[in-house]
Amino acid sequence: ETLREWREELFSFFDTWGTHYVRSADLGARFGRVTYLSRQGVKRLEEKNVSATVAAQTAGLAALVASAGGKFEADHTQKVHEDFVKATTEQHQISLGPVPQDVNLNDNSQAVAKWAEEAMKYPLPLKYRMKLICEFFDEPWFHCEKWLSSYCEARLPTWSKTNPHATCKPKSRPPVLVPKSKDCFGTPPNCCAGGLPGATGTKVHETVVEFQLFPTTLGEHDAIQATWTSDTCFVPPGQPFGGAGQRGLWSTGNTIHMSVGHKNWRIPGDFSEGLEVKNLLGPSGGTTYLPEKLYFFFVGNLTLHYTPEGKATRTAKFSKFRLGMGRRWMFWDSGWIGSPRCISADSKSVLLECQADDDSWWQFRGKGWRFPHAFLVYPFKEVA
Repeated sequence: ETLREWREELFSFFDTWGTHYVRSADLGARFGRVTYLSRQGVKRLEEKNVSATVAAQTAGLAALVASAGGKFEADHTQKVHEDFVKATTEQHQISLGPVPQDVNLNDNSQAVAKWAEEAMKYPLPLKYRMKLICEFFDEPWFHCEKWLSSYCEARLPTWSKTNPHATCKPKSRPPVLVPKSKDCFGTPPNCCAGGLPGATGTKVHETVVEFQLFPTTLGEHDAIQATWTSDTCFVPPGQPFGGAGQRGLWSTGNTIHMSVGHKNWRIPGDFSEGLEVKNLLGPSGGTTYLPEKLYFFFVGNLTLHYTPEGKATRTAKFSKFRLGMGRRWMFWDSGWIGSPRCISADSKSVLLECQADDDSWWQFRGKGWRFPHAFLVYPFKEVA
């Protein structure tokens, strides 16, 4: 009888104070736009070899440029924008807090800073972190948690009288469509193949990483090929990545090609995750620091296919490999390579020894003194 009375008192307490309390909250502002496309519209875009993601980004840039009094210079980009508009069925603006004014792609940093300053004056809650209110109870806390699960079902008949949509079932979330492969056109890190036109005034820079087999006992003319698949990638916002409908990362023969804009940007932690300075070959050899700003980077699988003279082709795969490029000092564009399974002798070393997935060891040696550059590679400890 005492437990039943305690249960009713507890439910009355929940009626007044709820089942959870706010432990912390994130305050700020949010602004954006949601566009809905018809299935037929998406199909038409795909028939024109344009992904819906790239078309949406192009359309967004077109709207911002138009608001700034500018126009697209490329006919292809304008056509992508027009196709996207035709495929659009509905559009909604999302705004929480002050709406940004006078957004100009040519001077976007000032507009964003002004909007952020306004948002800080009157911030609104964006995210809550909740905890069970049962934590405030002493001895009967276990009864609180036990009856918490039956509270909703007990009160549902009463709630349904004023709210016919009341339910105790958890709210279902729409499935998140994640590409099976990162080899797709769209926004990094979800897609790492390119397809981004970039903002007005930006331009693509071609970067190549070339691998050459170092003359060893394998033979001086041994052929080597390099291929790459991405696990994740980073390109600064607004920078071009290949261009509209164009690849920004591909490989041919012994070379990996990257077509990305050059703007030094503070990078996310994916590049340095699991790395120490000894795992990288830096701008002019070994390095004493991990990069904080880069033009871009890719994390993925580097695969080298080489054919020793008179022997069958062999393959060496290096997982979680890093390819990055940024600016060093004032004028030099410098690159970084490495992985958690690579090691250099010291910060002055020009050699990086990396263990492949099959446990063979390879040596990477910079052929030039900076990017764009080539690497001399050779296996110095193979697995039988």
